[in-house]
Amino acid sequence: MQTTLSAYATLLSGKSQADAKAIFIDTVRKWPHYGSTFFQVKQTFEPKFPENLIMAVSSKGIALLHETTKETLHMFKLSIIASWYFGAKYFSLKVDDLHSGDKYIFYTNSGAEITDLIEDYISALIDQRKKAQTLAQQPKDSPRSPRHDITGF
Repeated sequence: MQTTLSAYATLLSGKSQADAKAIFIDTVRKWPHYGSTFFQVKQTFEPKFPENLIMAVSSKGIALLHETTKETLHMFKLSIIASWYFGAKYFSLKVDDLHSGDKYIFYTNSGAEITDLIEDYISALIDQRKKAQTLAQQPKDSPRSPRHDITGF
């Protein structure tokens, strides 16, 4: 950590405040969980994972992080989440296929908040895909020769 801070101090030395802020933002945007909202959850479905995890919800999907090391243990991309729901003490999701996909239950008091985020991100993803599909279906303009108004001659 000390080496990293020293490297940034050297990098930012002599920069204006605006340049330093821009460098900082460019740096943190590259972090794997930039823009995520974090929740403490408990899981019992995967014996290889610790019981207590951190769930990082973002526009990329749901990442499960080791509570201590913050290592990413698993990632559920938004595109594979088939369904999700919550109760007072849990959040559940089903992946790959609505009928035969794998189901995961996480124990948390934040199920409603996680659900709201997932719904917002999936809604945005659907809108993005619809826009891309609409653009792909529009006819491409063919190159035209310039038109000249000769009525004034």
